[in-house]
Amino acid sequence: FSEGSLRPGPSGSAALGGNRRRMRARVFEESRRRQVCIMLARLPPVETTVKAVQRMDDAILDKDQVELLLSTAPSGEELTLLHSAAQEMPEKDKGLPWDDAEDFVLKLAEVASFRIRLQTWSFQNAFEERYEILHGAVTEVKDACHSLQDSHRVQRLLGMVLGFGNHLNAGTARGRADGFSVEVLPQMRALKGQASSSSTTLLDFLVRQAEKSEPGELANLFGEVGEATLVQKACRHKLSDLSHELNAYCSQASELARAASSGDEDLVARAKRTEARMRELELLKQLFVEAEEDYKNMCVWFHEGGGKKPRPPDEFFGYWHAFFQGIRAVLEGMYGGKTRRRKAARSRILRPYDRFSQSLSLKEPVKENLRET
Repeated sequence: FSEGSLRPGPSGSAALGGNRRRMRARVFEESRRRQVCIMLARLPPVETTVKAVQRMDDAILDKDQVELLLSTAPSGEELTLLHSAAQEMPEKDKGLPWDDAEDFVLKLAEVASFRIRLQTWSFQNAFEERYEILHGAVTEVKDACHSLQDSHRVQRLLGMVLGFGNHLNAGTARGRADGFSVEVLPQMRALKGQASSSSTTLLDFLVRQAEKSEPGELANLFGEVGEATLVQKACRHKLSDLSHELNAYCSQASELARAASSGDEDLVARAKRTEARMRELELLKQLFVEAEEDYKNMCVWFHEGGGKKPRPPDEFFGYWHAFFQGIRAVLEGMYGGKTRRRKAARSRILRPYDRFSQSLSLKEPVKENLRET
């Protein structure tokens, strides 16, 4: 605390005819003060907010306000600074009121385990949305695995591609092959006929031959539950990253439940709700194990990887997605654009879980002290 910390209050109120401005005690840097004051403008009155944190009252604070409180919550260093400043304040200044930011932080710190309350509250507010993202992602990967492995259309296309490749490579060491690598599929769009004026690619020829033998069958790839649709959804997800996020989320839930279980009645109630969520997460972890097993089985079926480790699912499905998009483009060219063309694939595939990766409630360690004052 220093003399420079004593400055006119923001209210600008005057006493005795306005010749002297009321003074307030300040400790925070200006940027930190603005951060807290901006937060206060989005919250109910201070006393109401503090009581809502104490009771973890969903009727008073919505999930966005709870997340805002958590992201702006004071650190232990800030609280130590405030308490030291109060003790070192000169006697003549003891009666000065704190400025708005410091006053709110001190009142919030009077709530027992305020950080654990906010972390537990935020965890439960965000649980449904995060769970649905993780569950949806792993389900889409499982669906794509079964779709590719069980599809008669995929088997037929692969057989045709292998036949074309062996015909083109006849008389060479690459002829009479038993299979080919999956990255060959999207490359078919670039392989054109020998005639210099020809614009027909090997993929064009494949699609036309498939349509000639079974007219309209390829269009089913792009139905609501078609192979192309399911693969497009699956290639958005990095299964290993999502599994890591889930494990971290489970660890956070366990730490929060343990810390909250030794608190007051409100915290204990939240601890029990968190434990119930933990059981849901354990079932979800099992689903991820099943998805990894499904992917391994599919790789065995496709002879993916050979003696090497199979490529990650998002890369494998990405090749198939590019192949299917090429088929769609050829079909649209054949039928005069009657099939509605989708937008081109993003250069950076959307990862639905990315926006949560920097969340304080996911990354910040749980503080176990039950009173942070």
